[in-house]
Amino acid sequence: MEYQEAKFRGARASAKANDNDIVKTWGKIANTSQNLSHRTSAATFGFVCSSKPGQNVTQQFFGNGPIEAFLMSKFGMTGEEFVESAESYFIYTSAGRIATGMGVKKMQKEIVRLIAEGLREVTKNEKLSMEYDHYDILLVKEYGVRLVGWPEGVRFLNPHKLHASDVIKLYNNIHQKVCRWKKLDGREFHEAKKEIELKVKRGELTEPERHRRGKKRQAEDNGDDRGGKKAKKGRTWLKGKESSSQKLSKRRVNEKALDDSDGELPDEEMENSDKPHPLPRPRPVPRLILKEGVRVIGRTVLSDSDDDNDEGQSSTDKTSHPAIDSADPVNDQPDPYQSDSGNNDSEEERDELDDPEDFFDQVPDYEDDADIDYDLYVSGRDDAADVLDDDSWY
Repeated sequence: MEYQEAKFRGARASAKANDNDIVKTWGKIANTSQNLSHRTSAATFGFVCSSKPGQNVTQQFFGNGPIEAFLMSKFGMTGEEFVESAESYFIYTSAGRIATGMGVKKMQKEIVRLIAEGLREVTKNEKLSMEYDHYDILLVKEYGVRLVGWPEGVRFLNPHKLHASDVIKLYNNIHQKVCRWKKLDGREFHEAKKEIELKVKRGELTEPERHRRGKKRQAEDNGDDRGGKKAKKGRTWLKGKESSSQKLSKRRVNEKALDDSDGELPDEEMENSDKPHPLPRPRPVPRLILKEGVRVIGRTVLSDSDDDNDEGQSSTDKTSHPAIDSADPVNDQPDPYQSDSGNNDSEEERDELDDPEDFFDQVPDYEDDADIDYDLYVSGRDDAADVLDDDSWY
């Protein structure tokens, strides 16, 4: 029974035969409808399109009477646009997607993949990609290949820019190997190149523009030296870390400026230097105390050069000196503990000055110079001089 129904209605073995049947039958229907409209003045219209993905049906439309004006007034589109909109609606329904298991977006991705794979296979170039905007110049003229079997009426564009009906037609042609890549032979390649060159001269084709060069090479071409390469974080190229010689020269300049300005950098060098040289921290002025009594024999001035000497020797020698023993080095006054004969004063005179406060009353210049460790004064330690020379007691 099913065989008899199929034989009566008709069945086609291929998509091409199916499409030919649609065009032939629809032509008869359109002529019959047109004759009917002329005889009766009736308005008739109709269309044919694909109803699901995978079909390759040529869109057909006919209209008799004011049908075009009606479609433009109510839908804002022509008859061809109306058919294309209807076909997109049919394909995007759930029934159409379930029939093939593939939507239009998946078809677009599959078309792009198949075209790219075929191009790389025929050119033996794995890095080559499809060019739609400059297809003739970059592919046909350069590699001697051509994509044949592109559906008629479908614009040669990226599949992602085509309408749903055009995507279906293109997918069907590629799947059936109708649309494929072909390698041109010598004569075909020569004729194709000649035809492309004529189109370029007439202005029908435009050659792709070369990418603009970087700032550095543009400056070299123009004879300008200002196009420098930029590194990360906005720094100028080759402005990396300073070398050891640069650091040493900068340190010497800062030290010389400190010597000339008594510990202060000039304003110009402070602005030019990346990191201002730290000013030396003022140190207290210790005094050498001997166990015989409170006796000032000089100042101990420590500096960077003195610290490099053996065991931190001070600028004042620790051994007694005739000039130091006989006079105060600060105010050039005779030492109150030393008599003219060089012998120490009597016990009673020394007892009166046991307290260091009494000594500073007599030598007021020393009061505010530094903080004194009074325990060290009265302890009478033999190594008082060594302790005072050490930096750790300040």
